[in-house]
Amino acid sequence: MDGSFGRTLDALERVFALTDRFFRAENVDVRHRPALDLAIEEIFTNMVRHRAGCREIRLRLRRTPSGVRAELTDPDGSPFDPTRAPDADVDAPLERRREGGMGIHLVRRMVDRVEFEHRDGSSTVTLTKRTE
Repeated sequence: MDGSFGRTLDALERVFALTDRFFRAENVDVRHRPALDLAIEEIFTNMVRHRAGCREIRLRLRRTPSGVRAELTDPDGSPFDPTRAPDADVDAPLERRREGGMGIHLVRRMVDRVEFEHRDGSSTVTLTKRTE
């Protein structure tokens, strides 16, 4: 199931409607949806806030033998690879923590695999969530 969404946070409502339709159509256990939705929201939000561009962000949801794959593609994407970002130091006192990074930290814990590809000016983040 695929969708394209404007580069605005207001599009998140439509993003979540797509994941809802996908989970229903593919009969995926809804217990896994909040974790996947949170991960998708974080990546989508980063694409909107941190990358310049005017073309729509694409979301592709696919059923796998053991779960779900979500591919978010920013056709105007930067080569920032979230898989190489350092983990947030959640044990450090608040005043010593660096700004940013908590969203990617959460994504890594909500899904089972995060992949990144940057090709021809387009960036794709693939999230894999086991549901079996």
